[in-house]
Amino acid sequence: MKTAFVLAGGGSFAAIQAGMRRELLAHGVYPDLVVGSSVGALNGAYLASDQTTSGVSRLERSAPEPAPEPGALRPHIDEESSQSLRP
Repeated sequence: MKTAFVLAGGGSFAAIQAGMRRELLAHGVYPDLVVGSSVGALNGAYLASDQTTSGVSRLERSAPEPAPEPGALRPHIDEESSQSLRP
């Protein structure tokens, strides 16, 4: 039987795919085929090139932080600062 890893696109999947790979390696599961789209293709190429736990660790360190939810980063301006902004 052949094992394929099919990795989806979407920035939030980058870290999830690295964690998935770490667990599969820990259980002795190695792919015969790796395919993906967008970030999944990038992760797939990286994982196919270095199928070791140290390779997964390097991938995890290189993954960007997920973007915050829309509206989560609103500037806070206290009353004193807002006074200096007024004409």
